[in-house]
Amino acid sequence: PCCVFPDLFPSRQMVPRKGSSENIIIDTNENERSSENESADSKPVPVRSYEDFLQYLMDKDDGLRITSLPFEGKNKVIYKKVS
Repeated sequence: PCCVFPDLFPSRQMVPRKGSSENIIIDTNENERSSENESADSKPVPVRSYEDFLQYLMDKDDGLRITSLPFEGKNKVIYKKVS
């Protein structure tokens, strides 16, 4: 993904994670996804940034993975391995 377009998609909501502003943790060695624990009392917030959008997409399916491509810029790719 590269573009968030928050004003065109105001219905995109995510539950913020506790901790750092970088919610999605990318392990480029294992190509595995993990995220910090959800706060039990967190209310959904609008998806406004690229990092928010990545989290929003990753939260849709536990089978999704994220990794970085070997170039600068918006270089994250989200994928799902098929058995």
